Amino acid sequence: NINIKSYVLFNQINVTQKQYTHVKVWDNVNKKGDIVPAVKRILKDSNGNIKDQSYYVEYQKLRFSAPIDKPHSLRPLSPPLPLLDELLNSPGHTNSTLLPSTYLSGSNKKTLPLPPFLTLLSTQLLHPFFLFQTFCCLLWSLDEYWYYSLITFVMLIFFECTLCWNRLKGIQRLRHTVSTETVLECYRGGWRRMLSSEIA
Repeated sequence: NINIKSYVLFNQINVTQKQYTHVKVWDNVNKKGDIVPAVKRILKDSNGNIKDQSYYVEYQKLRFSAPIDKPHSLRPLSPPLPLLDELLNSPGHTNSTLLPSTYLSGSNKKTLPLPPFLTLLSTQLLHPFFLFQTFCCLLWSLDEYWYYSLITFVMLIFFECTLCWNRLKGIQRLRHTVSTETVLECYRGGWRRMLSSEIA
């Protein structure tokens, strides 16, 4: 539960202090959330002096900022929609517009995180069906044939480890499929060939 995790591991502060390291995000539509790290963004002028500092969080591949006037709500970081004339007459990204666009939308790389084996196993072992099977093994162990229940319990653990291993293999195959890059024609003042991961 993220509420217990946030209460045990973190201290709650006011977001206007701009010293936070993590943000608890709750999605009211899907009724789920997570604790995500806050990323500090520093803007510098041409002389190298710090012009602005701000924080954003990334949740489900979307970037959000916490506005000062509403510190308990997250606002998506998205560029304003351009007009049709601006799109038709746009020269494409330049070096000065590429950095803000990358900050707002992030990179075009699709990464699929690979969870550790023990994390998957602990999730599998907390499923209600496995807990019911473990309880049945404990009841059977009260009988004189306790070694049969012990063998059954070891087989259950082995079966759950096999399921976790298969899930990890499936995620690795999916990561290999998603991470392929293609060469595209991109308009940056003129048509250029670029990798799909370099487009902002």
